Amino acid sequence: MRFGKISADDFSPGNLQDGRFRMVYLALTFFAFSGRDKMKSLASINDKDTQTIKMALNDSISDMNTELKGETSDKKRASLSQYKMQYTRVFEKLKLNSSLYALAASDLDIVAGGLNDAIELLEEQLSDEDLDEEEKEEIQTYKNDCVRLVDILAG
Repeated sequence: MRFGKISADDFSPGNLQDGRFRMVYLALTFFAFSGRDKMKSLASINDKDTQTIKMALNDSISDMNTELKGETSDKKRASLSQYKMQYTRVFEKLKLNSSLYALAASDLDIVAGGLNDAIELLEEQLSDEDLDEEEKEEIQTYKNDCVRLVDILAG
């Protein structure tokens, strides 16, 4: 096996028996396909989905503001402040450019966290007995959209 350019001959059965080459080949294959799948999944997110993401981040930030106004331990206050800062940073990025392609991988993780927080808030709202059927349906639709988006980002 040589270093440098890789040719089709390098993928012959004999070369694939070499453990080091096989591991590199498998790693490259994994990253090539996982990156392609992530790009396909991001491509499936439309403008309505981006609005849902912004709404979820905003809802999560609002909930954190409410919690920060209440009595909390210093450790929890620091954690909430950190998440609020991250969610706000990503929210502001999405306000400027609504394309998820403009976000770094760590920002996409923050988006998924914001969506999960929003899902928890929506589950709490759905347990409210004072909601009429139309309100419950609207909240359930929003929650389902958030769950779908988390699945896409996790894909």
